[in-house]
Amino acid sequence: MVPPSPLLSTAALALALLAGCARDTAPPGGQQVEEVASLSEKPGNPAVTADGRLIFTMHPVNRPTYKLMERRADGGAAPFPDAERSRAAFDNPLGIRAAADGTLWILDMGNSAGAAAHPSSRPPRLIGWDLRRNAAAREIPLPPEVLRPNSWPQDFALDQQRNVAFIADAMRADPTRDDPPAMIVVDLRSGRARRVLDGHPSFQPAPLPAFTLRSGLLRATGADGQKGTIRFGLDPITIDTGNEWVIYGPGNAQSLYRIRAADLADPAIPPAELAGRVERYHEKVASDGITMDRLGNVYITDTLRGAVGVSTAEGYRVLARDPRMIWPDGIAYGPDGLLYVTVSQLSRMPFVNDGQDRGQPPYVVLRMRPLAPSAVGR
Repeated sequence: MVPPSPLLSTAALALALLAGCARDTAPPGGQQVEEVASLSEKPGNPAVTADGRLIFTMHPVNRPTYKLMERRADGGAAPFPDAERSRAAFDNPLGIRAAADGTLWILDMGNSAGAAAHPSSRPPRLIGWDLRRNAAAREIPLPPEVLRPNSWPQDFALDQQRNVAFIADAMRADPTRDDPPAMIVVDLRSGRARRVLDGHPSFQPAPLPAFTLRSGLLRATGADGQKGTIRFGLDPITIDTGNEWVIYGPGNAQSLYRIRAADLADPAIPPAELAGRVERYHEKVASDGITMDRLGNVYITDTLRGAVGVSTAEGYRVLARDPRMIWPDGIAYGPDGLLYVTVSQLSRMPFVNDGQDRGQPPYVVLRMRPLAPSAVGR
């Protein structure tokens, strides 16, 4: 737990965080932002299929009525795949990725989702949903040996060349504990899973706790009943369009890192050697989701400012800011070349606000034009 400092006011903390972040160089107005879905409950992460269907998880920490939803043509949303299965077939899904072969991969955190989510006796699992048959084609439980008591396997990158998923275990089921994050590598053919890079320095959050300009410090009550501020370690994760590099970073940190997908997928590489193959990649800010275009630009949901930014070799800049972006969360490319962003208002959820829900519906999914196109599953 990170104890709150009585010497550090909210205003001083905001200045410290902004001083440590990249400069804000967004042009006046930035990119145009369009609302594509309006919801009564908070969304989690989005996926856009090859034929343009927008499907998103509903944030499990807020115990939603339905676990997954799909955007309708009128801008509303309907339970996915239908009302009954949206309630019962899933426990606590959050990460979601669309594959080019028509499979929708869903990461269900199950009983590792934390006390604020729906109770579950099932372990975390990857579900491969066949969109043509509208039924589950694969179910891969994560075995106990790759999990830890505070595991929070919340997002993943999908390597469609090797049929491997790289899961970011943020280790924040109890968000006040600073347990070391890791990656979980899952072979989607065999179902075998390995825990790798356990506690690697590139997964660790910066010393400052999570903070947003609109919501202030994020505080939670831990399993021990004590209140503390929150830091997010390994969280945003994606893979480039060539399935060559896995890009990731801690939520609360100012660097992105990368490692070759082939190295992560290779169980023969010794742990120490694998750890040495991690490279610092680009600059970032406090963030949740990331995605990547064909030119190597990394798009970041900027949770501090309430914006979407882009990180390149030249640095980081804000691309679009919008008053509706109260904790922009997940981000995904559509086949139309646009970026789709869910706004979860996580910073206003009860688990970081002494049990009070400070969210302000409607909750939205937005889209905007990026600098370059990408590929399905990003």
